[in-house]
Amino acid sequence: MLRRSRRTREIGRGGPAEAAAFGERGTRAVVSITPSKLAAVLDTARQCKVAAHQIGQVTRGDVFRIEHKGRAVIDSSVETLRDAWAIRSNAR
Repeated sequence: MLRRSRRTREIGRGGPAEAAAFGERGTRAVVSITPSKLAAVLDTARQCKVAAHQIGQVTRGDVFRIEHKGRAVIDSSVETLRDAWAIRSNAR
């Protein structure tokens, strides 16, 4: 599922952007929930002594943007990314 966003959120605390976004150090899970459930999910994680952080927000729009250390590392239209994915998928 492709998430569309116009809002900017920074990911990761250190290291290169690709490690913060796609690194496999430790166990991670990305969970998409409604804003009304955020407090309950964070509370449950805290009770279970599991680190949990809000890293972004899904919004309507046609731009996909990810920032790392204050600079955009991905800033593209969803259409452009979809086309690139389709070309890459068809090349296999």
